[in-house]
Amino acid sequence: MNIIHKIADTIVILIGILIIVLIINVIFQFTGIPFGKTIAKHQIKRYLNAKYENNNYQWDSTIIRYDFLDTHYNVRIYDNEQEAYVIYIYYWRENTISDSEFSVTLSESLNNQINSYLAKDYPEIKVLRISFHTLIKANQKFGNKSIDELKRNDKIDIILRNKNDNYSISKEQFADLVVNLITLLEDEFRINRIFIHYTDKNDINSNSYKVTFRRNQLKLSKEEIIKMIEHPFIKNK
Repeated sequence: MNIIHKIADTIVILIGILIIVLIINVIFQFTGIPFGKTIAKHQIKRYLNAKYENNNYQWDSTIIRYDFLDTHYNVRIYDNEQEAYVIYIYYWRENTISDSEFSVTLSESLNNQINSYLAKDYPEIKVLRISFHTLIKANQKFGNKSIDELKRNDKIDIILRNKNDNYSISKEQFADLVVNLITLLEDEFRINRIFIHYTDKNDINSNSYKVTFRRNQLKLSKEEIIKMIEHPFIKNK
């Protein structure tokens, strides 16, 4: 009986600890972590000092906002003329920084590269939507590195569609397209995840394909990629 009582007591203690952890996690979700604004200020300032020469920026370090929906801290940094600003975000869960100006620059480059490639090699396919998001790792030495040399994680979503009703591609052709897109992008972008979706203009499920890759899957062979390709759930007409 003593053993049973000890086991029961241990279970009660573990449940109590779990409840406390959950409560703390909920509190952090809505209020941020202890000293969160101080940590965010420190990490963002390290990044800014590396990005801007001669500290050519202005900010009020007391105005750091916490967004409980996305669990991040954010701040607006103005140029010296106070005419333009860039939003910087610190994600405390991942210890990463988002730079809206840098993201826009990379997003424009991504769109230009993909559209130029399709116009040349796949003129019957158009871009429906491209989304891009990059997070710069805060636990690195920024030093005198250029912004392109920093360690970061890029997430890319590409949605494509055929321009004409009578055009379609096979799963093998889609795999070729995927391989070519990854080859095109992997030198400039630090791909952590990429999602590529080709949707048939007539919503024909058998002619539509999607695939998602993580960083460690970017070098897969065409045969391995074909096995990963799925048909999206589209109601056939």
